[in-house]
Amino acid sequence: KSTQFASAVLLPSSPTPPIALPPTVKPHPIFQMPEIVENILRFVSAYAEIPREKPYARRKPLSLEHVKLIYKDEKKAMEVWNNRSQIGAHNSNGDGNEMMGSVMYNCMMVNRLWFHVTLELLLEKFHFKDLTKFRRFLNVKNQMNTNKKLIKPKMMVLHKFHKLQQSELDELSRFLSCESLKWLEFYICPDVVPPVAWINQFNNLEKLVLPGNKKIDDKFLIQVSGHVNNLKVLDLRACDKVTDSGIIAMAIRCPQLQACNLGRHRNSSNITSLAVVALARNTDVETLGMAGCKITDAGLWELAQLRGSRIKRLSLNNCDLLTNHSIPTLLALNYFPNLAVLELRHVDQITEVKQLVKFKLWKRSQNIPVLIEGCERITRLMYDEENRIRKSHSLLAFEDMSTWVNTESEL
Repeated sequence: KSTQFASAVLLPSSPTPPIALPPTVKPHPIFQMPEIVENILRFVSAYAEIPREKPYARRKPLSLEHVKLIYKDEKKAMEVWNNRSQIGAHNSNGDGNEMMGSVMYNCMMVNRLWFHVTLELLLEKFHFKDLTKFRRFLNVKNQMNTNKKLIKPKMMVLHKFHKLQQSELDELSRFLSCESLKWLEFYICPDVVPPVAWINQFNNLEKLVLPGNKKIDDKFLIQVSGHVNNLKVLDLRACDKVTDSGIIAMAIRCPQLQACNLGRHRNSSNITSLAVVALARNTDVETLGMAGCKITDAGLWELAQLRGSRIKRLSLNNCDLLTNHSIPTLLALNYFPNLAVLELRHVDQITEVKQLVKFKLWKRSQNIPVLIEGCERITRLMYDEENRIRKSHSLLAFEDMSTWVNTESEL
């Protein structure tokens, strides 16, 4: 078949010959095997986007002077301060996550087998961050035959649904089962609670995240506590109706609990040392967020004695009842040897930071990362104390060297 333009021959204008379509290319037999297809799509699904709160390496600085104290480099501090809107956020490739999500939907168009396998995987990770799309999904399901197979997700995340109504969540219950659910998250969905029908199926639940909820109260937690023996993560930040009673009920019945966040509570007196002691006595807690709560020195001492060696992260911002007899003393006595993150902003009664600095320097000498987050006042105190300690060490080293040199010369 010649490719030279000179050899081209014009065809008669009529009748027009039919255009021959290329033959359909059959996929390789390996891509028609359900087991192989499922493994491929599970790999793709692992990188699909899940709406979630952005994690922070450290909180935003409070002033330019605060940044200078943190980074101890004026040029770096100016750069960080000018870009403070991005401080702490892990640089994740959002576009890549969106792309992976779209890839999953494209996989549904390959053939019937790929459609069904992809759909099953999508429904395992049931998540929405657009309320309009969620409502569209409900409408589609309602138009379908309700006798069809129930959705049995392992993860369910609804992200920032400020206007979600309880009736819509109850409607979802008609074609959803929670018996396989391990992760339930309603992130800032203030006016809804998990329906009773779901709670009775929470036996496999490991992660319950309900921050910013106006409806969650002690009665709900007491009811839930009887069905979540496998719970490992509990996030009830800014759930203003929750008190010590609800947390104690959860602590008693959730022995595997490792992370509990109760901070940012408007009614700060509702969460006290009673909740801390209950968590320390009954759970495997390693991460504890109590920002703004009425925690006392005695409560922290109880935590230290019962769980001190296992605690990895403590958030005590705005805990205004704490004094120098709590964290500074406990660190001096090495009650928290594995502490990796300590948040201690705006705790006005803590004025002695020498033990905090010594703890930080001890960790650094072992090449173990540790982050102590303080407000500008505490950061300044730690900066000055660290300089004093370094000067003291330098002076001791100089004196020892002088003694050694003079001794050698006398000999």
